[in-house]
Formats: sequence, C-alpha cells, structure tokens
Amino acid sequence: MRLLIGYDGSESADAALEDLRRAGLPREMEALIVSVSDGLVNPSSSIADIAGSSVTSRRVTSAIAAAKEQAARLLVEARGLAAQARRRVRSYFPGWEVRTEVLEGSPSRELLRKAEEWQPDLVVVAAGVLGIAAATA
Repeated sequence: MRLLIGYDGSESADAALEDLRRAGLPREMEALIVSVSDGLVNPSSSIADIAGSSVTSRRVTSAIAAAKEQAARLLVEARGLAAQARRRVRSYFPGWEVRTEVLEGSPSRELLRKAEEWQPDLVVVAAGVLGIAAATA
C-alpha cells in the first residue's frame, strides 16, 4: 500500500501525522512525504533567465536577486520539514519504508501532480493556512 503525505510543518500538518497513529494503517507500507517550496522564482535560474536580456534596471535585478535568495531559503526550509516529518513517521511506524521529496511550485498543483505520477492508495494533506486536516482516498 502507498501513502502520500503533503507536509508543510504547520500545526495542522503535525495533527495529521499524529492522526495516522489511530488510522488503522498496515504495519508495512510505502510512504512518500512531500514538502513543497513555493518561492516565486527558481533559485538556480539566472536573472537573465527570469527577466530576459532586456532588463537593465538595478531595482529590477535587485528584486529578482532578493526573490532568488528567498526561494533558496524556502527550499532549505522545505527539505528540513520533510526530514522532520520522515523521522516522526518512522518513529510511529518502524516497518514502513518512508521517503521524502521536495518539490518547487504551487503546493496544490505539485501535490496533485505527484499523486497522479506516483498513484498512492491514500493521500493525507493538512492545510496550514486554513487550519484543516484532511485525508482522501
């Protein structure tokens, strides 16, 4: 059985992980924890790639550089959150194979894309902004 967990480090996401303990899940399972970094730009893109060669304004290039730095920080944060969730899930379910993946983009789009690609039996997502934990099959 395959379980996809969308994790953002929020209180709701932590509650969703805790709820897994009471969900009656099998002793053996393949779980994939996905954390999505939704920075405005890809931190590995050059300023020219982002804005094109026609941009010469220092203000614009400064803003793009700041956005790239922020995106890099968000990516590091997403990696840390995914690792934290992995440790927690493994402590709850030692027999599970638990992997992590960090994606970049819109969290809802990326989670849907990953679910379509990976074809899990169960998806667990917690929406930190709304304070709602949800599980769907």
